Amino acid sequence: MKINLLIDSDKVLNGYVNIDPLTKDGDDSKVKGEVHDLDAFVDNNEAEEIRAMDVLNYFAHVDSAAVMENWIKKLKHGGKLVVGAVDVFEVARDM
Repeated sequence: MKINLLIDSDKVLNGYVNIDPLTKDGDDSKVKGEVHDLDAFVDNNEAEEIRAMDVLNYFAHVDSAAVMENWIKKLKHGGKLVVGAVDVFEVARDM
């Protein structure tokens, strides 16, 4: 199983379970669900890959470790976690 975590984004990926807590009714391209706790969607050690591009930006820094711990528990041995986030230092420098 491959999982793509989104927050109010249209960047769905084919071949992935696209999970977005802000999915609108009738949108069959995504599943509505919380991205900080994947227990409802995948068992521990089941996911081949979890992608979370810009999702960590929505969590307080103190909560990020617990969120990522939940994601890591879901990965099977040799699985891949792909995480991206906005670099605040880069944004501030470009202003």
